[in-house]
Amino acid sequence: MRRPDAFAAGDYRYYKWRSEPLQNTGNSADPVYLIGESLGSGVACHLAAVRPERIGGMLLVTPFTSLPDLAAQHYPAILTRWLLSERYDCAADLRSYAGPVAFLLAGQDEIVPTRLGQQLYDGYQGPKWLRIDARARHNTADYAPSAAWWGEVSGFLTGQGS
Repeated sequence: MRRPDAFAAGDYRYYKWRSEPLQNTGNSADPVYLIGESLGSGVACHLAAVRPERIGGMLLVTPFTSLPDLAAQHYPAILTRWLLSERYDCAADLRSYAGPVAFLLAGQDEIVPTRLGQQLYDGYQGPKWLRIDARARHNTADYAPSAAWWGEVSGFLTGQGS
């Protein structure tokens, strides 16, 4: 079953250039919680950078530091850093956000090397939570509603945890 990213990656260009991407998300006093998986983590980080006052917290699943960093892992001989027009620079975007961020990494990730997610986690200066599913691959993390980490991450993001 395919899990949606923060929103469709094709919508990123639209939201990237809008000055009010979260304007119509209900009561403006209510915090918005973002979940970004893989490429969607780039979108979630960007939204948090653009409207940090609206974001109550984020869960980043198999995130990366930036798209050029990720591309360089797969195509080291190609000048991917200069060829990519989209940056999805999560590390830079997180410097503009100080709220809670939970990181879920796959220890055997064949798409996004675990170390890129670990670097993003290590560099984040705000409140953070980390879980590395040592046996999981990019698309095999335990997302079952009964998984204990859901309660942990929910409590962390909402400030209700221990």
